Amino acid sequence: MEGSTACQRCAAGGYCDEPGASSASVFQLCPPGSWSDTVGLNSSQGCRLCVEGTYQPTSGAQSSDTCLLCPLGKASAILGVAACPSCPGGSFQDVLGETACIE
Repeated sequence: MEGSTACQRCAAGGYCDEPGASSASVFQLCPPGSWSDTVGLNSSQGCRLCVEGTYQPTSGAQSSDTCLLCPLGKASAILGVAACPSCPGGSFQDVLGETACIE
């Protein structure tokens, strides 16, 4: 706001990396597969990745609680996925939150 004596901090769930921004329009959401509970984050590197065996399908998550366990029939050994891939033919997964499928 013009004439302000202090800058406003960007909200949790995203970051503002543009110095000297004059509006909140520079706010970028953390991408799917990641989250941030930090207010005033100034880099996408501060967005934390969901751990293996989990996924996070939405942008702007503000907590690790939004990272969901991979469902039955799916698994992921990769950090920060938006969706867990399905087990390929010839394999299965009958436990939630796993990192690999069973042959």
